[in-house]
Amino acid sequence: HLPDAPISGDSFGFERWYSLVRGLDEVTRLPLDALEGQTMPEPEAGQALLFVDDAGRSVGSCSSLARKALGQWPKDVVAERFAVLPGSGGARVLVPTEAGAARCLGTALLPSGRRRWRVLAQILAREPGQTLINRSGRPEILVLAKTGAHGEALAPLGTTHVAMAEGVPGPLAKRVVAIGSQQGSERTILKQAMGSEAAAFVAREQRALVELQGLGLAPELLRSGGSGCSAWLHQTNVEGRRGPDRLDTRHGQFASALARNRSGGVELDALPGYRLARILLSRSAENPAQEAERKALGGLKQALDRCFRRRRVPIAYGHGDFTPWNVRVQEDRLVAFDWEFAEARLPVGFDLLHHHLQVGILVRKKESGALLHEAGECLGQLTPLQGGLSCDEALGLYVLIVAVRDLASEQASPAQHVQANWLRTARTEWAQQLSARLSQAVQQPPIRSQGKEAA
Repeated sequence: HLPDAPISGDSFGFERWYSLVRGLDEVTRLPLDALEGQTMPEPEAGQALLFVDDAGRSVGSCSSLARKALGQWPKDVVAERFAVLPGSGGARVLVPTEAGAARCLGTALLPSGRRRWRVLAQILAREPGQTLINRSGRPEILVLAKTGAHGEALAPLGTTHVAMAEGVPGPLAKRVVAIGSQQGSERTILKQAMGSEAAAFVAREQRALVELQGLGLAPELLRSGGSGCSAWLHQTNVEGRRGPDRLDTRHGQFASALARNRSGGVELDALPGYRLARILLSRSAENPAQEAERKALGGLKQALDRCFRRRRVPIAYGHGDFTPWNVRVQEDRLVAFDWEFAEARLPVGFDLLHHHLQVGILVRKKESGALLHEAGECLGQLTPLQGGLSCDEALGLYVLIVAVRDLASEQASPAQHVQANWLRTARTEWAQQLSARLSQAVQQPPIRSQGKEAA
């Protein structure tokens, strides 16, 4: 069972993303009633007509009208139908209902962590999208389009299918459009910001793809554009198997390749989010659930300040959200996507720690203390820690940076998934343990040699 997804009065951002994908100048929204008992309107060159069911019609209205009027359109007018599938917190996916397209594109955009989406992906893989829509009673959208004269489309009309995923509404929301050939052999991804804060993340990912071009670590940037709230980028899709949950030598090789791209050492305040930590942790928590975490993070920050009072932090270029669900395996090497958290000044070992701890909490559901012990062992085995950085210091820097990042995100978008509470609980315990261990290490006097050598 899937919950209802009301679509009345909603254009799903077609005006922007469909124009970008199809190279059109205009998208016009019309009610489905405009089709009943009348000659099917024909779009002009460079135009798309979007029909949405405002009247709550029976299932299959768009399909029957499309079949009924199929003979009225010239060959250069293309009809596309989408099913509206709801996600959590207001997120939505538009899946093409043409045979094969739902399997090729729609399943790639469905959230993979929830049981109902895994079941839906299995259904889409076994039967045409239209059959699923008719069986489950999902609302539909019909689009008629004719290619424009300027010829700047990403692909000619009629040769591709598209599917769209729209994130949870809020300042960080984005649209992700999967574009694929009818044969399903090639797919590309278009990302479009839905607000000014989301645009900053799209711009950061664009810079990362330019920085990493040719290294085989990230997708290829095809083109980008837009400004302000409408920033977008178009990139190749990263094919391959999902990344492994367990860290191995391939993860270490990936981190080392990124570190070679840019490394060095910086003061604490130059780390991403460290100055923001001073601001956030000095305020009282608006959400009572955050109070314990803020107190623990405050203690951790004080311990880190003492550790690096006269030292610089060794840094390396990092993905920022290095997890199995953002990684694909290609010929026994790892390629990552979703570089919107990429940073040139992340502490050494950040990506490997993020991978291990995120999988441990969200997938393996292990006890936080055991994960902290395992993380230090994994880090020591997979990457050499530079600049005298200890495992506890690397862990402390990671926990503080990620916690501050998530706290800022929660302030921007209060609607969070249940996993956010799991991570908050674990981070609170990690911060308490690490602040005690780091404080103890700083207080221990250095071991001195005896005799003349000491003098």
